[in-house]
Amino acid sequence: MLLRSYYLVAIVLVTLLLSNIVFASADTAASADNAMDVITEFTDKEIDLGPRAISTEEKHTILFIMGSTLLVLVLTTAILGISMAIYGKQVFMWHMISAGLTVTLALAHGVAAVVWFFPF
Repeated sequence: MLLRSYYLVAIVLVTLLLSNIVFASADTAASADNAMDVITEFTDKEIDLGPRAISTEEKHTILFIMGSTLLVLVLTTAILGISMAIYGKQVFMWHMISAGLTVTLALAHGVAAVVWFFPF
């Protein structure tokens, strides 16, 4: 008798959980459409920046230069770290400076790419 009541409680809980998932997915679809309507209001109009406008080709060039410099900094940081760990060189300060510049440039590169080319 006690076992049957546990099964009954389990069935009720599973039913409630499944119905909640079904209703939540319907609400999510409706809210996604509303969100796209809101975003469309802001992205339909082209913004004229006048002489300050940067072409897409220039944006790609800037990001390429940033990415190339970032690659060089990552390799420099790795080489300095290896020279400290394996060969015992005293280059910790230069390693940390290189690592700081690498992180800073990586953040700037990521932010610029998202701001310029995010699909909105």
